Amino acid sequence: MARPRGADIYHVAVTQSGSAPARWEWEIFRNGQPLPARLREGDFRSERTARAAGNVALREFLQALDRDQNP
Repeated sequence: MARPRGADIYHVAVTQSGSAPARWEWEIFRNGQPLPARLREGDFRSERTARAAGNVALREFLQALDRDQNP
C-alpha cells in the first residue's frame, strides 16, 4: 500500500515488561519512532489485551489529530 508523500504512518507496538508474572504494555509510534510526547500504557496481563487497548488509544489519538488539523 503506497502512502502519500509526507504522510505519517502511526502504529501500536506491544512489548513485554518486567519479569514474572509477565506484564505487557503498548506504545504509539510515528514513522517507526516513539512520539515526542510518549503515549503508552502498561501492566496488562496479556499481549492480546495490551494490543486491543493500544488500538483503541491509537484510534482516539488519530481522531483527535484529525479534528485539530481539520477544524
